Amino acid sequence: MLDQLAWELLQTRGAKMRLILMYKATNFLIALDSQLYLTPIQSITRHHMYVYRHIQATQNYYYKFSYYPRTIPLWNYLPTNTVGSESLEAFKTGLARCTLPAHLM
Repeated sequence: MLDQLAWELLQTRGAKMRLILMYKATNFLIALDSQLYLTPIQSITRHHMYVYRHIQATQNYYYKFSYYPRTIPLWNYLPTNTVGSESLEAFKTGLARCTLPAHLM
């Protein structure tokens, strides 16, 4: 039925919603002080300019699956032209073209 209706899996839709919120937070489109949790990586090699350090949550099992530890690896995976979008609509369009890896969702 999902194929017939051309719907995405719930897991994929949830990941994309988290990435949209991350775009809004990174571009200061919402009143969320994400700088408390996001640490930019200064050395840019193969990735875009908004690469953030992964949050290691080995001791606290619940925190491991919270918003930032789950979303940062997906955000860092996105291509440069998607992350650097000029508007939220352009980001959503770029995100729709991306194939997110299942192991990061």
